[in-house]
Amino acid sequence: KAQISVLGRRLRVVGAFNIESTRPDAFSEEDLKLVSALAEQAAIAVINAEKYSTVDAKLKESMLKLEEKVRVMRMLFEVTSFITSSLDMDEVLSNIMGKVKEVTGGAECQLLIRDEESGGFIIHTPFELSGGLSEGSRVNEDDGITGWVIRNKKILNIPDVTRDGRYSCWIPDTKSEIAIPLMKERELIGVLNIESPRTNAFDGDMVDVLQVLAAHAASAVYNAVIFEKYRKTRERLEFSNYMA
Repeated sequence: KAQISVLGRRLRVVGAFNIESTRPDAFSEEDLKLVSALAEQAAIAVINAEKYSTVDAKLKESMLKLEEKVRVMRMLFEVTSFITSSLDMDEVLSNIMGKVKEVTGGAECQLLIRDEESGGFIIHTPFELSGGLSEGSRVNEDDGITGWVIRNKKILNIPDVTRDGRYSCWIPDTKSEIAIPLMKERELIGVLNIESPRTNAFDGDMVDVLQVLAAHAASAVYNAVIFEKYRKTRERLEFSNYMA
């Protein structure tokens, strides 16, 4: 019996090319050279197939990422158009919170809006929070992640709230939190606060999306405030004219 086994490429073994015969001394030096040449070509084919597989996988991954970005941008356009479609403050706030939850895949959202009369920040939330906070409560501007954002007027993204001393519990299951200032012409008019039950919930792409959303939310809130002032002024003038 005789056997030849060889399949390699530049000192790298990529497999086995095995030929067997029932006759002893069946393979000559010429046979070995021929099989070695065939094995070399087979090894090249195997390596090229591996490279193609790797490139193909990376291409598919890139296409999936591109499709996801297109989907997010399309949704973001729809969301921002919807947010800015109303001048009623309650409707604006409800739209923002609903769309943030949609964009983030279920994260909870609160809006802290500056009160024009007191200058303080009033929380708007669809449900009661820990610490006795609920819709219409005034927020302690010296406490928590939102307090830091109010004081510094900068975005704050906390991947793991258990590792950050600034965290103040509003929702018991929160693992990560991001707070984004709502700015209009360098003036802080509110804070968009988002909490997730997952750690590292807000990655780079999501932060970019939320910042764009927050910019449109700031415009929507600002326009609603201006409209509310106009409505109250008009009502006072109408009442004065009626009394006169």
